[in-house]
Amino acid sequence: RAAFITNGMAGVQETFAKHCSHTSKVFNIVPRGGRSGYAMGKDLEAGDNSGKSADVFAQVGDIYIAMEGGQDVAQKARDAC
Repeated sequence: RAAFITNGMAGVQETFAKHCSHTSKVFNIVPRGGRSGYAMGKDLEAGDNSGKSADVFAQVGDIYIAMEGGQDVAQKARDAC
């Protein structure tokens, strides 16, 4: 069974999480003390800031689907490989 992981950011990630079924496993990796504010999924704290949290995000998945972004997203994709 698949689990879906977001960085807890507004925009495409939030829209995706909100449209997952209630039986889906959705996790939102956020910095320590942060909250995604999503109605769907469980927030998991990782890292002291958004950069460290994003580093963790880039290491936990088996498959990544990028739907938007610039240089930061491209770098995270390279990190994940």
